[in-house]
Amino acid sequence: MNIYTHKHHIVPRHMGGTDDPSNLIELTVEDHAIAHRHLWKMYGRWEDRVAWLGLSKMIDKDECIRIAISESQKKRWSDPEARRQKSIQMKKITADPKWRKQKSEASKKRMSNPEERSKLSERSKEYFRDSEKRKKNGEAIKVALSTPEARKRISDSNKKRWSDPENRKRQSEATKRGMAAAKARRAAATTQES
Repeated sequence: MNIYTHKHHIVPRHMGGTDDPSNLIELTVEDHAIAHRHLWKMYGRWEDRVAWLGLSKMIDKDECIRIAISESQKKRWSDPEARRQKSIQMKKITADPKWRKQKSEASKKRMSNPEERSKLSERSKEYFRDSEKRKKNGEAIKVALSTPEARKRISDSNKKRWSDPENRKRQSEATKRGMAAAKARRAAATTQES
């Protein structure tokens, strides 16, 4: 009977370890998962947590990739200069009407797929079930709105948006649709109770 093994870095690459044979050890998949769990418990690095969860099949490959991308972005966005450069780049990109139209069409296409809508809905529900995330988000918003400059920017942006007759019309129609849907739900609930 063959036992499937992995090569494990004694000092992980994300901690400066190399692929040198003296830094490698053969472990079973289960032992490899346990080794990363211990490293995560000792040092608290997200890379070890993802390796442990992935190797132990608690999350799939797609989720491992999603977490890795998310964590690497957190590191990148912690640098003020990187944030400033990205802001300049995004302002140039989003100013292009063709780009905005392309993004809008892609979003409409994606949201017309019931499976995609369901996934988005579940992610939103999961986010809002987590009281720590809700609290952290609320505090971030309070900090963002704490300066008079920020409040003025938001106020000016809202004034500009609401001065556009097309936008007012779209918002009015969306509100009417939402109210009609809520009324229909209430009527259906009343009918079911009877």
